[in-house]
Formats: sequence, C-alpha cells, structure tokens
Amino acid sequence: MPRITLMLSLCLLPLIAGCGSQEAPKKEAWQKREQVYTDKTPEEWVELIRHSNYQARSKAIDALVQYAKDGEDTLPALIDILRDKTAGQGRLAVARALGAMGSKAKSAVPALAEALADTSWDARDAAARALADIGANPEVAIPALIGAINDADVRVRGEAARGIGRYGSGDAKAIDALIEALGDESATVKARATDALQRIGPKAKAAIPALEEAAKSPDIFGADAAKRALESIRGN
Repeated sequence: MPRITLMLSLCLLPLIAGCGSQEAPKKEAWQKREQVYTDKTPEEWVELIRHSNYQARSKAIDALVQYAKDGEDTLPALIDILRDKTAGQGRLAVARALGAMGSKAKSAVPALAEALADTSWDARDAAARALADIGANPEVAIPALIGAINDADVRVRGEAARGIGRYGSGDAKAIDALIEALGDESATVKARATDALQRIGPKAKAAIPALEEAAKSPDIFGADAAKRALESIRGN
C-alpha cells in the first residue's frame, strides 16, 4: 500500500507543480518568439525570403508578418521582390507573406494584380490567393480577379472566385463572372463561386436563375450549396 501511495505521489508531482503557474509557458513561448525574430533585422529577413530552402523562406515569412503587426514597413522591399521575375520561389514566398499580413498589405495590391498576368501558374495562384486574403483596394483587386476567373489553370480560377466573394462586391461584372464560374468544369471552382455568391448575398440577385438551376443538380453537395446561396441572396 505505501508503495502505491508513493507512485501516485510521484505521478501527481508534475501536476501540482504546474498549478498556479499557467503564465510561465506563455512567457516561455513569447521569449522563444522574440529570440527567433529579433536575431536579424527586417532587411535581413527580407533577403532570406529569397532563400533556396523552403524552411528558411517560411521562417522569414513568419518574421515579416510579425514585423508588420509591430508597425515595421517592409512592404516596399517585398513588392520589389514580387516584381522581380528572377526571384523564383521568393516571389511565391512574398505573396504568402503579403496575404498573411491582410489589409496591412494594401499597398501591394497593384503588384499582385500585375502578377495575375504572369506566365507561371503558381505565381498567378499565389497572387490570387493573396488578393483574397488582403481584402483591400477593391478598385484594383476586383477587376484583376474578374479577369482571373477565365484563367487556364483551375487553381487560379478557384482562388479568383474565392477572392471576389471575400471582397463581397456587388459589381455587375463580378456577379457575371461568378455566374459563369457556376458552369465551370471543375467542381472546386463551382463550389468557390457558389460560396462567393452566398457571401455577397442580396447584391447577387442576378445570379438567382443560375443558382436555381444549380440547386437541381444531382450533385447533392453542389445542390445544397446553391440552396444556401439562394437563401442568402433572398434574405431568407
């Protein structure tokens, strides 16, 4: 019996020691983050985003997003890399960083819109995704995303549809583009377009006939999504 008691006491010691000290792990995590992101200047992190190693680029993205939250403006340097056609994977890393910064990366929207005309599908895909995540400067972003609805690559078309939905634009050309996307050969693009119309809501009334047709689809998931979009548009 004493042996069992001793074993239980040893098992409970770590739990008892942790009681009342919940702030300690948080402080440790904060210190770790500071150690990671303050061992280089913002300029050095910008250069690392061009690195050939994926992990190095990912670490640079995290650092630059943190710097953006802290008010450090690295956007001009990142935009320069985005426009540098020789930067390779660095351009994709920049697009990821800009998207993660959200509306703080508003000034990068024109450069991302330009990237939607890139010859590389992954650059176009990254640009469309970033525009959707930034959600700012709609007068530049939305026309670019509307054009990307007809992209040759299915991934780009899907991101373009998602982006229009994220902006919530009721622009007639945007709604027409989403209606066209409802007839896309890709189920993913259709789903993204349907979701976008649901997000836009009453401003997407022109899409009602196309969604009513989609609601009759033998594809149960697609039909249900179309019905939800119709409810949102009609205000049900």
